[in-house]
Amino acid sequence: MNDNNHQDKNTQNQNAINKKRIIIIAVSVAAVLLVGTIGTIIVKGVVSSSKSQELVADQERANTLSLIERYIQKGEYDRAMDLLDKLLIENANDTEALALSDKVLELKKEKSNDDESRTISVDTDGLENAVNKMAQENAKSQAALAEALKLQEEKAATEKQKKAEQAAEEARRKALAEKTAAEQKAREEELAKKSQALKKQIELVKDEIATGKAQLLSGQFDSALDHFKSAEKALPQEEKDFSGSKLAEISGLLFESSESQEDLETKVKLENPAVYYAEKALDYKENQAIPHYVLGKKANIDKDYSKAVDEFTEAVSNDSQNYLYYYELGKVQYRLKKYSSAKTSFASSTKIDSSFENAWFNLGLTYNKLGNTDGAITSFRKAIQANSLYAKAYKELGKALQKKGDFPGAINAYKSELELDMTDLTALQNIGIIYTYQGNYDQAEIYYKKALAYAPDDIVTNYNLSTALYGNNKIDEAIKYAKFAAEGNPNNATYLYNYGLLKDLSGDWETAISSYTACLRIDPNHVKANNNLGKLYLDNDMDDNAFKYLKKAVSLDPESFEAINNLASVYQKQEKYEDAVNYFLKALKLKSTDNTVRMNLCKVYAAMKEYDKAKSLYLEILQSNPSKSEAYFELAKVFLALQDNENAEKYLIALQEKDPEYEKDQVKALLSKISSN
Repeated sequence: MNDNNHQDKNTQNQNAINKKRIIIIAVSVAAVLLVGTIGTIIVKGVVSSSKSQELVADQERANTLSLIERYIQKGEYDRAMDLLDKLLIENANDTEALALSDKVLELKKEKSNDDESRTISVDTDGLENAVNKMAQENAKSQAALAEALKLQEEKAATEKQKKAEQAAEEARRKALAEKTAAEQKAREEELAKKSQALKKQIELVKDEIATGKAQLLSGQFDSALDHFKSAEKALPQEEKDFSGSKLAEISGLLFESSESQEDLETKVKLENPAVYYAEKALDYKENQAIPHYVLGKKANIDKDYSKAVDEFTEAVSNDSQNYLYYYELGKVQYRLKKYSSAKTSFASSTKIDSSFENAWFNLGLTYNKLGNTDGAITSFRKAIQANSLYAKAYKELGKALQKKGDFPGAINAYKSELELDMTDLTALQNIGIIYTYQGNYDQAEIYYKKALAYAPDDIVTNYNLSTALYGNNKIDEAIKYAKFAAEGNPNNATYLYNYGLLKDLSGDWETAISSYTACLRIDPNHVKANNNLGKLYLDNDMDDNAFKYLKKAVSLDPESFEAINNLASVYQKQEKYEDAVNYFLKALKLKSTDNTVRMNLCKVYAAMKEYDKAKSLYLEILQSNPSKSEAYFELAKVFLALQDNENAEKYLIALQEKDPEYEKDQVKALLSKISSN
């Protein structure tokens, strides 16, 4: 650091010397000029005094050389050089002046080397250690401060980013429109610069389009079309970009207006020129989004879905930041069952505009088609987040949650949908279905009846209500709604079976048989209808018919406990005891503790005179169900068959104590017979 300061001072001194030399030289030159002027005046004034002038000049030169020597001795080399320069200017061949000049230059060089060789030696070890220590401590403090500042900056940045994202979202739609307008304006401004005539032509086109647009909005469609036609005629043919973009604008305005028209004739009246201008726009300028979008919409209306996909794809290709283009493309892809492609398009739409609820909703429907229930749930929730009044989104969310088994979530979603549309039949029905599945028949009944209040003739709701009432054992009331469903759709096997079942339970066997038979005409393989019809024939001693339907039921479902047990009962009535035992044992494999089957098997064993098997099984039954009166009575008869009167009497007396009215006369007769022996 000291060396640098020293060098800086030398540099400053040298600069000062150089500056001084410049000043001296400048003064000397001025003096020379002045002297030369004076000399000229003298020469012109007194010609005869030239000799005395030479003496004076010699004296001045001698004095100057003496002064130069003195400056050299004192080391004032610059001042010496100034005087030498003066002499050499007057006489460049002055050998003495030249010799002194070389001497002065040599001396100046030696002095400069001496100055550079001087150094200042300072012991800086201690100073460096102190500085290093201070630097380390300062670094630690700076690191801590930097970390704190970093955290603070990150937090601020996060908050700033969040606010920025919100602001950006709010500004997105506006920005999209502004961007298009700005680009259009920029093109128009560029064109306007070309010539005043062209500018007037451009303004005319714009005015005609603006007037046409105003006429469209006011419903003056013929006038609007006339102005658009005038705009087309006024287009500067050489300006392809401008002309193409203006035709595209007209096309978009016409098609947008056509979509809001309910009258078909008016709709077509606007659609057709919209298509014309779209095609014309592409003739001028191919790479435009709006014309392809219009042509895609028209192709979709005409059900030319392949063309619609192509046109919307072109629209997206030319403007990848328009969420509507992706949305319309996704809808057509969904219609064509190209669900993976539709998913990509809808997702792109939501990425551009995360507040576009329709894209989220359709993305959810697409996820359903792809079997991705979680994706559907997320998408429907995003749609609701974008629009809390989106009733259809609540309903579809409810369906997805119901499918996933989240019944509380599904019910909440359906109820939210009903707050927006209390008449929605699907939501009311599905809440009823969930409550029915959960065994909450009271709540199920409430929601089915609410649905019927809005749609009393809805067959599905009438059927569902009958099942809820059946669950609540309200058979007579259930029959009313089951009949409505069965008669309302006589080709539905489920409705016919349900009506037959309720009539069966009410004791109206004739109607039950008729309904079961009608069900089997539609669906001969309906297991429950075959079983129930066979059971009815069995109970009415129509064993052949019973065997036919019960055999069919078992063949259709070898694991049907009811059908197997009923078929065994047919064999039992027909005294085909081996077959009966076989099927009763099959039934017990399905429900090993069912006492009805075990009682039937005991009776078959007794009929086959296999009394020990019957006795063992009756004892098992009484051990699990000590209050079963029939088991006491039948076991007593088995003991009598085994000639074990003591145990027979024991169980008959026990039966009298537990259930005095059960087969009272027969019990009394058996006890009398035992006593007489």
